[in-house]
Amino acid sequence: MGVTFPQFVRYVLWEKRHARKVNTHWRPQNEKCQPCHIKYDAIIYYETMYEDAEFVLREIGAGPNVKMPPRSVDTRLPESKKYMSLYESVPITDIRKLLSFYKKDYETYGYEIPRKIRHRLDAAVSKL
Repeated sequence: MGVTFPQFVRYVLWEKRHARKVNTHWRPQNEKCQPCHIKYDAIIYYETMYEDAEFVLREIGAGPNVKMPPRSVDTRLPESKKYMSLYESVPITDIRKLLSFYKKDYETYGYEIPRKIRHRLDAAVSKL
């Protein structure tokens, strides 16, 4: 029996409240990378990692034989139907808590709340 996505979300939120340190795999990037304290020359975004990495490789003068490995996953996930469908069964209160948890990441790296999640939030507010 596997863990459902809503169960995973609840675990992440539980860990945020109770653990000394949140697991590195879902810890906010601001806590891991500290962009306010470290001056980075480049930020590679997951969605454009292949293009970004090619730029970095050119900038550092890597030879033509140095390349990113072939893509094994779809890096356009954030707005895909499959990705967004995971959130349909997550309670709106948990979505709000997740957004609060990752708020600095959204702001620092220029991400927007996905449309479908914004619509769910707006619909929940209009029901009040």
